[in-house]
Amino acid sequence: MVSKSRIIPMESQSSTALSVLSSPDAIKHTEAYNKDLEIESEMVRQMDNEIQIYTDEEDEMINSARGLNSGLKMKGAIPFQDFKSTFSTTKSFRGFYNAKLGDIYAMSTLTLRGNHSWVAARFVNYYYHCMNPAFGLMKEQLGKKKIYLEVLNKHSMIYKQDYAFPSPLTDREAIVKIIWKRLSESSVMVAYHPLTSHPKVENKDGKAVIRASLQIAALVTQLDDGTTEVQWGSHIIFGGNLPSTVINGFVIPNTNRVLSHHQAYFANSILLQDLKKTDGKLLGEVLINQIKAARKRGGWKKRAELGKVGIDEFLYISAAMRELLPRHPWIRVLLHEISLNKVKAARTVHTALSDMKDNDAINLAKGLSTIILTNTEGQQRWTTGSPRTQPWKSSKRKASGCALTSSRLLNTI
Repeated sequence: MVSKSRIIPMESQSSTALSVLSSPDAIKHTEAYNKDLEIESEMVRQMDNEIQIYTDEEDEMINSARGLNSGLKMKGAIPFQDFKSTFSTTKSFRGFYNAKLGDIYAMSTLTLRGNHSWVAARFVNYYYHCMNPAFGLMKEQLGKKKIYLEVLNKHSMIYKQDYAFPSPLTDREAIVKIIWKRLSESSVMVAYHPLTSHPKVENKDGKAVIRASLQIAALVTQLDDGTTEVQWGSHIIFGGNLPSTVINGFVIPNTNRVLSHHQAYFANSILLQDLKKTDGKLLGEVLINQIKAARKRGGWKKRAELGKVGIDEFLYISAAMRELLPRHPWIRVLLHEISLNKVKAARTVHTALSDMKDNDAINLAKGLSTIILTNTEGQQRWTTGSPRTQPWKSSKRKASGCALTSSRLLNTI
């Protein structure tokens, strides 16, 4: 079973590679992650152990969510324009909209590495607190205290969602009740149900705001001991004309980003001992996205250094990387060099992994860069097993765990 545990803050490290684990940003992340863990642990305890009493109205909200979830599997109506995008090999995102009505449907099926109760708790907590700076709505938690209205009981809460659109469009706001209910031993429904009013939001400050309607249904089901499937659907009615450019350039990407946050969160929560072979590609995608996000914080002249910052963030955000880095500090400089994305001279490294140093890692990265950026035909020859393109082998070195990148190999590709 994929587990979640507290992050133990690391003391100041003399090693340059390990210092990233005790940096101010890493400490901030650690505190936020542990705070989220406390909140979600309590939710999981309630889901798994406490009997919840639901009103008829709340049961109707759950049934409405199940209806939305089932209905979105059907083909969209003619007046709606289709859209679709893909975040990774384990998540597709698609839907349809009517720009004149501001009416948007979206759906996705994704798999997450984690227990279904934890996944459901995360979907509840995402808008509730979501303190983690790596996977939440940032801006220093702007509006978290403002949008959160009340906790009704142990299985539901009410919050307000604001949508700020560019002028001359009118801003929208939605009042939403979040409610969860266990449907079976292996499934939980998390529903975001629209409310028409609430006493705390009736007296506005005079700004023109249109009341929107937001409904989300997330059916969370355990597939096996380590994988959870989420059937997710949403229906947003913004109440009036909304240009297609705004829908495609703002609403849809932001909705997709919410799902990407959940996927990245659970990918980065996998402990080293729980990693499977199939997790590698997803973690690679998460790393690339972390680098891209970091590079957006500055101009093109800072891209190289900001890319390294994104790598450092990945190293202290990922549970597996936090455990692996102290064992192999050279991984940090290896990733830094590869991120530069330059074709350099091929190098050969005949060093056991346990003895790797920064210079060895740099040389290895230079060889890897050449392999990665070589033409497709050459890569195919290497992977199909042509004798003249096989890496140089040494049974002695192979037994000791060497990192081998042969210049003879690279020259033949």
